[in-house]
Amino acid sequence: MPHAFDSFPVLHTERLDLIEVTSSHTPDLFQLVTDTRVSRFFNVMPATQVNDMEKVVDRFRKMYADKTGIRWAIQLKGATNIIGTIGFYNITDKHRGVLAYAILPEYWNKGYVSEALKEVLRFGFKELELRRVDAEIRPGNIPSERVLLKYGFTHEGLLRQWVLWNGEYQNMNMYALVVNDWMVNNA
Repeated sequence: MPHAFDSFPVLHTERLDLIEVTSSHTPDLFQLVTDTRVSRFFNVMPATQVNDMEKVVDRFRKMYADKTGIRWAIQLKGATNIIGTIGFYNITDKHRGVLAYAILPEYWNKGYVSEALKEVLRFGFKELELRRVDAEIRPGNIPSERVLLKYGFTHEGLLRQWVLWNGEYQNMNMYALVVNDWMVNNA
């Protein structure tokens, strides 16, 4: 597995720092996952209090320790709070990873996800040596689909009854970006 798992990598963009999710972020994570404008598009762990977010932090730490995922907290430069998360899960060595991200609604339509995504994709293809990045998007999440298309993802199809969510099997749209297509625009 690439050296990216030797110590947690902190990434920087013009306006953002992508840092390790820690216990100090549990209030911000709680705000993120309990906002129905955010949670309607992805299956989140049920939470009724801030302490429930410790399980999320532990899950992110375990994914990283097991080298199966990496999830960054998205933080505005100079801030202490986080505004969202972004990263990969289900990483397979030098092959593929599944992209996931979420951001608080007050930061939507300001280019923050795009900015973070550009750096995370660079990291995935260069540092993790991924060949493919998948993104499973719930039907109706048009803003996420637009961001993915902007960065060269291809809509590969509808995955019928792909996930069990709230007791029902849900469809997901599969988007993917392969390293050769990414390199065309980022060489």
